[in-house]
Amino acid sequence: MEKEILLRAKKLFFQLGFKSVTMDDIAREMSISKKTIYEFFENKTVLIERCVEVLFIETMQGIKDIRTHQVDPIQELFIVKQKVVHLLGRTSQSARFQLQKYYPEIHRSLEHKKLEILGGVFKESIHDGIQRGLFRSEIDPDFVTRVYFNGIGGFQDIHLFPEEMFDVEYCFQSFIEYHLRAISTPKGITLLEQYKSQEHKLHPNF
Repeated sequence: MEKEILLRAKKLFFQLGFKSVTMDDIAREMSISKKTIYEFFENKTVLIERCVEVLFIETMQGIKDIRTHQVDPIQELFIVKQKVVHLLGRTSQSARFQLQKYYPEIHRSLEHKKLEILGGVFKESIHDGIQRGLFRSEIDPDFVTRVYFNGIGGFQDIHLFPEEMFDVEYCFQSFIEYHLRAISTPKGITLLEQYKSQEHKLHPNF
């Protein structure tokens, strides 16, 4: 029952918003009582924290799998883009905004985990790209990683990038290309152009 509550609650929270969805909504969606939910989760904040943690673990595992199976760091970023767009496509901008506004401690913890855990994976990829001659040798991997994560967070800000004006996939695609052109060697740029023209053939394993 605990896993089923997490699954249903996660879907509602990320589609409709963390503030908007009540415990009554979740109970009604599952045809159970609120008392049953409280047997597993002390309060709504705890439930939200667990839902965010589950999504983070899913994302982290997906990106690690991509890191293991793709042929080079540039292809890897294209596949990661597809993976993240797939996940964010199921998450409304309103939900992301509400998490930051109404549950700032959970949001800060999530951002810290992104930088600490996924940032480590990303830095490995940058070092790999430098060794292969795809990324410029003079770049600072730690600085580039922080700029990258800051950029991703930036285009999820509904004030800077209103949902009615900017599609998530467009933002991510544009940012990935902006990022890669800034750090790539001519050899890397050639690969970038190749993957752009063949992106429809690149598919993550969801």
